[in-house]
Amino acid sequence: MKHLFLGLAICLEASENQNKSNGQRAVNVVLFKFKSDASLKQDQNFRSDFLKKYGIVSSLIDVSFGENFADMAKGFTNVKLARLKYQKSLKIFSKSDNTEELAFSYIKPVLEEILVFDYY
Repeated sequence: MKHLFLGLAICLEASENQNKSNGQRAVNVVLFKFKSDASLKQDQNFRSDFLKKYGIVSSLIDVSFGENFADMAKGFTNVKLARLKYQKSLKIFSKSDNTEELAFSYIKPVLEEILVFDYY
């Protein structure tokens, strides 16, 4: 777990100067641990729908997905990183109907565990 936090700390340090010049920006990091019976198709559908739902956020700068390649992630296999122009956009999206729909359609049936880390 300490390696996970070390990786997040590196991300924080890299964006520190950017955030000082524009304190409004937000970064949303989400780690996913899929259930053992989750299929590749479910994973692909999850990514596709996640991008569609996030695409409605007008202040979205970019979204990227990644897959773990090391044994230090405590079973977390995938990550989603989204950068937004404004902190308030992340707060609004996290409480939206789109987030609720993602939770019921994908998070509960497909994911064993999820870890969210937001920073400015």
